[in-house]
Amino acid sequence: MTNFPLERYRRLHPLLPFDLLADQLYGVLVFAGGMPLLVLIGFLLLAPDDWQPQTLIAWAAGATLLSLALAIWLTHALLAPVSLARYALHAYRREQRLLPLPPDLHGEAGGLLNDLRATIETCERQRQIFAEQADWAFRGKHSPLLGAGGAPRCAANDALRQH
Repeated sequence: MTNFPLERYRRLHPLLPFDLLADQLYGVLVFAGGMPLLVLIGFLLLAPDDWQPQTLIAWAAGATLLSLALAIWLTHALLAPVSLARYALHAYRREQRLLPLPPDLHGEAGGLLNDLRATIETCERQRQIFAEQADWAFRGKHSPLLGAGGAPRCAANDALRQH
């Protein structure tokens, strides 16, 4: 299975002040966009009197590259649950393979994975029922899932018949 940085997401999620994934991504973008400006302001306030323009350019370039690398790293960690959900859907749709999805993620991404797990499990149960129905149909026997008239059996009707 592809390695998704879910541990990084688990460590990072409690540190961010927002619960919605979009708000967390906006926070990363604001941080990445504001960091070079803060470094420039700090350099201009704390620089010695005889500073050279090349030093300012080096600090600005370093801050820009550092904020870009940190923003990519944080975004990759925040989008890991979404990538895992896409991978799980792809595996189920293409190969009918169920991937284990972590139940312990919090926030919007955890809700996404919980809903996805429930949806895939429902689809898998329905697929198994339909496969069993097709198997019974090709055997020429009556399915235990259907009543005498071909209608689906109801647990309440079966309980009434037994009494």
